[in-house]
Amino acid sequence: MGPSSRVRVAEAFRSIFYAPLWVAVHGDHFAAEGLEVEVVTAEFGAGTVGMMRKGEADVALSGLMRSFDLADRGEAPLVHFAAVNDRNGFFLLGRQAQPNFAWSDLVGKTVISFGGAPTPWLCMQAVLRRHRVDPARITFLRGLSTADAVAAFRARKGDFIEHGPPPQSTTATVSSSWAARLSRISPGPTSSERP
Repeated sequence: MGPSSRVRVAEAFRSIFYAPLWVAVHGDHFAAEGLEVEVVTAEFGAGTVGMMRKGEADVALSGLMRSFDLADRGEAPLVHFAAVNDRNGFFLLGRQAQPNFAWSDLVGKTVISFGGAPTPWLCMQAVLRRHRVDPARITFLRGLSTADAVAAFRARKGDFIEHGPPPQSTTATVSSSWAARLSRISPGPTSSERP
């Protein structure tokens, strides 16, 4: 095998969603192919798109929604060439068990949304509409970092929090939390949603 090629990979945030990347890195699968991979986690708000445009990353793990956002602004979208996962892996947690939970239970409540990516927000809207719930009837607190979202939930600024792992284990210590895995209910508008 010849000399290795260096590839800088940007991840939008640290998550179990991107486990295949870490398995490949730590299992030396990239090295076996002659690739030296450096993984960088984007700072909150900076995003993988910005990192790629500034030349700080060669490849990014990111959702399609970031490219759709570019296209909506009249800019050229990025090229997508592989899928890491195909379901919404986010959880919706509340302060108490709700064994008969229905999406309409969110009407009139405040949901603290995941702020690190646009996809969970769009998936949440799709799930609500699929269950005939108008998202406008729910108050969403958006744009917070993981730490700020968990702090807001602990401070009772929201009735529910939508987040990926691991914050649900953190919020579970606040109260008897209930979780609905959004991906079990229905896929969101992701890159590989099946008809």
